Amino acid sequence: MKKRFALILALCLLAVSVAGIAEDLDYNFTVGFSSLGNYNAFWVTANESLVKAAEEMGVELHWTIDDRDASKMKTAIDTFVMQGVDIIVDGTVLTETGTAIAAELAKEGIPMLSIDCLYEGAYFFGINNAEVGRTIGRFTQEWLEANWDGKLDAVQVLFNEANGEENKLRCSKDADLLIEAGIVDEANVVYTNINSSGATVTDVSYVRSLVVDYLTAHPDDHHILIIAQTDDQGTAANSAVLSSDRVDDVIITSINADAAVIAMLQEKSGSIIGTFNANPAGYGPQVIEACAKILAAKKSGEEIPTVFNNAGLVVSRENVWDYYPEKVEG
Repeated sequence: MKKRFALILALCLLAVSVAGIAEDLDYNFTVGFSSLGNYNAFWVTANESLVKAAEEMGVELHWTIDDRDASKMKTAIDTFVMQGVDIIVDGTVLTETGTAIAAELAKEGIPMLSIDCLYEGAYFFGINNAEVGRTIGRFTQEWLEANWDGKLDAVQVLFNEANGEENKLRCSKDADLLIEAGIVDEANVVYTNINSSGATVTDVSYVRSLVVDYLTAHPDDHHILIIAQTDDQGTAANSAVLSSDRVDDVIITSINADAAVIAMLQEKSGSIIGTFNANPAGYGPQVIEACAKILAAKKSGEEIPTVFNNAGLVVSRENVWDYYPEKVEG
């Protein structure tokens, strides 16, 4: 009972309510928000959270979906500037374009806050990617010690190069920890870029093919870990494992706690053993508060940290019912 209470309490602490936002900040400002879209459950939830928080906190919000297209992103932000917004919030997750736009906005005196992707010259809101990687690595190490005698034959790391080096840390720090612990040889860790040519979102068919190819090349390995950068990559990898009939040989970890993954964890089906819950439902209030702090600092001339981190935790087969007591439909 104590363990269950502690888990539920931890989850409650992740859910940031509007009532808990600093009351001494001025929320009389306008935000221009460009989002990559609603192509997965994480961004649907994060977008809804931001829209809801802005409405409840009295912040004027202009927002659009840019389909993770660099030209659409630039057009949207130029439009926001013409509309006279006070701050730009971007969830497009395009490192080079975001960095270039941040430099242009700085000349206009308009601050920029990026979500889950580090742009040089902009503020950042999101998880601490390096710590997320280490957190998942520690979870995986404990699972391996309990189930596979603490050893791995091979690791495939799935990542999207377009997300940038900062975002990649959520995968690389996981692999680094396992290498340093002597669980797997560095030579047996392979990094696979899943950014297919011309794709602006995850091409799940392409990811499946990459994982199938990897498994085909490792027929004699029976202790394989696949580290996925996001849940849509993780579920695509899981499909590849199922179609290759390698469920007993492979475990997968991923990030976002999408409904499809939570359903699998509840059912203990497939190969995904855990996902990092970044709490997208709490993004809205935290992002709006970060904007208020940035604008207050701009007004006063005060220098503040450029990084605003969001907390999170690993949801696994062992604790999923504590965090999600109702059956989740994938």
